[in-house]
Amino acid sequence: MPTNFPTFQSQFFNAVAAVSSDVPWGIEFPLIIDRAEQRAYRDLDMLAARSTIIPVVPLQLQRLQTIPPPTFIAVEQINVITPAGVSSSGTRNPLVRASPQMIELCWPSDSTFAGVPQYYAMISDTTVLMGPPSNLAYNWEIRGPVRPTALSSGNSSTPLTQNYPDLFFASAMIEAGMYMRFVEPQMAITWKQEYDVLKASALVEEMRKRNMAEGWVDKQPSPVATPPRQ
Repeated sequence: MPTNFPTFQSQFFNAVAAVSSDVPWGIEFPLIIDRAEQRAYRDLDMLAARSTIIPVVPLQLQRLQTIPPPTFIAVEQINVITPAGVSSSGTRNPLVRASPQMIELCWPSDSTFAGVPQYYAMISDTTVLMGPPSNLAYNWEIRGPVRPTALSSGNSSTPLTQNYPDLFFASAMIEAGMYMRFVEPQMAITWKQEYDVLKASALVEEMRKRNMAEGWVDKQPSPVATPPRQ
């Protein structure tokens, strides 16, 4: 069942206090949370850890555009919203991802055949090259995975605590075991084994959510289907 910061904090401190009281757990706790979350988010690529934003600043009349915060782990989709000046009520025109070389070859300058952008290429984490260069100040929409705000007293729940609290706890205990490797050398190893078991089943769920499970469907993989779905 889902958990929250006070419950997780209590469970964690009870677990580590039973093993060792030599570590300043109160000081290390935020770092343990951060490292545990980073591991789990990278491993799962969660659907719940995705964001959609419409930047306050519309498209500039040029090819290069700047993505505002939050920083996306990967930009999965960009839509240009038409007509110019509207946002949520407008028509979303999805851009096709292309190489920077193709865009710069077809539109070598900011004044070449300006129109509604059709293609995009990532130049950096926050810079997008679009072609053709925008001819009007269209609003645009960006979708992709982000790093959710870390669990803390001021942020009592996260996608991990809501969806996979057991996996998150195991990830945190791996980090705790690293602090106690000279006292309990097997602790981190044991919790890593538990984490891997939980990760395997969580990955199946995440793939089902995106129709990327076995056979590219949303069904639970069948252990008895012969032959298995492809």
